Amino acid sequence: MKTCALFLLVTAYLESIVCQEQISTADWAAVTQTNPRVLVLFYDQSKPPSEDIQKLFSTYTAPTGFAGDLKVFQSTDTVLANSFGITEFPSVLFNRDNSPVPYDGDINDEELSDWLIQAQEVATKVLVDLTFEHQTQAITGGTTGDWLVVFYKDSCSSSLTTFETVAVRLKGKTNVAKVNIDENPKLVSRFSITKCPTTIFFRQGTMYRHEVDKYTVKILLSFVQAWYRNMKAEKIPFEPTAFDKATENIALFIKKQLNGPNRKIILGVGGGIGGLLALIILVCCCRRSKSPTKEKTQ
Repeated sequence: MKTCALFLLVTAYLESIVCQEQISTADWAAVTQTNPRVLVLFYDQSKPPSEDIQKLFSTYTAPTGFAGDLKVFQSTDTVLANSFGITEFPSVLFNRDNSPVPYDGDINDEELSDWLIQAQEVATKVLVDLTFEHQTQAITGGTTGDWLVVFYKDSCSSSLTTFETVAVRLKGKTNVAKVNIDENPKLVSRFSITKCPTTIFFRQGTMYRHEVDKYTVKILLSFVQAWYRNMKAEKIPFEPTAFDKATENIALFIKKQLNGPNRKIILGVGGGIGGLLALIILVCCCRRSKSPTKEKTQ
């Protein structure tokens, strides 16, 4: 009898979860297009969330101070969760204006509500070739503060949601930004970016590189708060001048020619010019050495 009663309770509990409004990969685009602010509880279908979490999400509404409406969903779609970098369950995701950010705190009313207020606006800044130095003041370590910058491509952008979570946590303390490698060749060249993604922490005129196989919120927060001291401190390279660019282009042109089919011709012409310059210098030196002798004879 007790077993039957327990079975009925569990069944009723699972049915209550199923009855909650669900969302999946198939309808994600349509839902987020009509609802600019969406909160999703992801959980494993074989292991439902605790009763406290279930109660919270069955009645949860936008907290005081939250701008606009908030649509709340639940989901067992692990493929959808994984696309946002979520691999542990239960987990919460907040999507605002198609910019998702995973929640990294305890799932309770007070902490979640406080976090939602902080996460209303996108926290990760965008840096480009033309504005990088003005925004970061990296060389001088100026008044804009420290910067955690991730260099990425569309093909290796899965960690961006993790950086957005970190950006929300560090709001008002450390700036978090992203640079698209394909669209900003000057910054890629300036900071010698060869891997994707690559993270650099700019702090007080010094930069620290951080390359790991997988970025997590815990790893990034630890890096910014203390672990960067264990990395090699690099001097931030200056923004290249027009003269620097010209000499670099000339050097690249010469290198290309020397490695091309006209290599022998270039070497011959270069050798001839070098020999001619040496001859001119030799003649000038000889004339100068003879001048005092002529004056004494007179």
